[in-house]
Amino acid sequence: MKRSFLSLYILAGVSAMLAVTAQAKPGNILLIIADDLGSDSFALTNDDPEAVFPNMPHVEGLATQGVVFEQAYAYPTCSPSRAAMLSGRYGFRTGVGFAVDDGEESSFSEEEVTLADAISEYPSSYGLANIGKWHLGDGLDDPNILGGWPYFSGSLQGHVEDYYDWEKVVNGEVVGDSTVYATQDNVDDTLDFIDSLEDDQPWFIWLAFNAPHDPYQAPPDGTYTPVSPPLTDTEEDVDARSDVYFRAMAESMDYEIGRLLESIDLANTTVIFIGDNGTAGDIIQPPYTVNHGKATLYEGGTKVPLIIAGKGVTLPGRRSEVLVHEVDLFLTILELAEIDTEEALEGVELDSVSLMPVLSDPTKRVHRPLVYTESFTDDGSLSFATGTTMRNGRYKLIQFTNGIEQLFDLNNDVNEEDSLLPGLLTADQAANYYTLKEATTLLVDGYDGTTATFFESWFGASVFVENWPACYTEGLGWFWVTGDAPTPDGFWAWHPGLGWLWTGRDNWPWFYAAVGGWSWYYQGSQWFYRGGDWLYF
Repeated sequence: MKRSFLSLYILAGVSAMLAVTAQAKPGNILLIIADDLGSDSFALTNDDPEAVFPNMPHVEGLATQGVVFEQAYAYPTCSPSRAAMLSGRYGFRTGVGFAVDDGEESSFSEEEVTLADAISEYPSSYGLANIGKWHLGDGLDDPNILGGWPYFSGSLQGHVEDYYDWEKVVNGEVVGDSTVYATQDNVDDTLDFIDSLEDDQPWFIWLAFNAPHDPYQAPPDGTYTPVSPPLTDTEEDVDARSDVYFRAMAESMDYEIGRLLESIDLANTTVIFIGDNGTAGDIIQPPYTVNHGKATLYEGGTKVPLIIAGKGVTLPGRRSEVLVHEVDLFLTILELAEIDTEEALEGVELDSVSLMPVLSDPTKRVHRPLVYTESFTDDGSLSFATGTTMRNGRYKLIQFTNGIEQLFDLNNDVNEEDSLLPGLLTADQAANYYTLKEATTLLVDGYDGTTATFFESWFGASVFVENWPACYTEGLGWFWVTGDAPTPDGFWAWHPGLGWLWTGRDNWPWFYAAVGGWSWYYQGSQWFYRGGDWLYF
């Protein structure tokens, strides 16, 4: 019997709704973390002609299907990096500021709302797994209890003692010593986990390799480019050619990533590749030097490769210079999973800023006007190496725990060899110094919200208070408030075109400039009146 027109219409409507539903279903998310692989050791983020890189075609291939972030930052050591990505919060909030020693109880609290906690609220039940290196405490069930992961398989400590003989933990139980090369074992487990899920079940996998962290050992034959003479794994050979071992291990990791990517549909999967901190100083590549690598607050210790590829990326194959911190992956991943973050994170004070606007809009030029990182120990030791950093597009301020400060112009001093402090600063350098210092104070010591009301009442809603002390108005563009936070009497500010400015509520919109005297800002436009002349910005 023939179907009626109405029946066909209803069936067509149902099919259309099912197609829309299928298309709208959240995709899979794969976060890949490389251990001790800084931006210096990755060809796509280092153009120094003297640098030598591992051959990583599969990871580099992701760049053609995604975005390479050229200004991505992390913590100087493993544990705080993992805590930041897992919670979306800086270390001074989570208590994790340095690498957790083996046997040491983690400062990361069970009360933290983690990625796994938030995503587990999703009604379609994402498959969730943490595979590989944990390094936030070596309690057997720490990944499940502290991290909120329903499935964990891997190693707990900061590094494996032997890549071919390491203690493997699965969901709180030691299952024995694995004799499978750790990098290969991690990918095997990842593929097994994906195969265990229902065909239409979305998944999020946190895959944290130990490689290419030491101990430096020759990977399995066929997974890296052979070298001459061959790698022997003797102590003498490792000491003499640690950089060669490092590159071989990175290549082997890339080989395993390629094996994994063969089983993944990037049309329905977002892949995020990131290094957890800088490269170790003894094998760091130019332009960085041996004393500016991992565990330091310098660029070589904190700048890392970051690629986001696949589903959710508009106009792939591009590069972005926006400032990024690894903590931003927290909200990015939750938005990719279409989590209601307001509900899932109610009452949580976050530092994460989602990268989705950058992924979806190729014209996006500002993500963070400032990027922060830090390093600290529970007992205050290593005060000469720990502290805080804050940088903007050009300048970077390091405030060490022992009280020493360093200011660098990264445009002219990539390896941070010549601090501008102490010394006579130009007006521009001074403005940036005070801005970065005040921004650090406001972030770490807290912000009571009064500045928002104060500024919005003067400048209107176009001021981005969350970026304080970097502010933006439609007329003046970006400017920086310096020194103490504003009071009802007024404030000092620095504008790139106008120099130092002072204004108060009683004389607004008149500004007093250190150079040029009193000026009048025509609110709502880019016109500024100074000394009898109208200036346009």
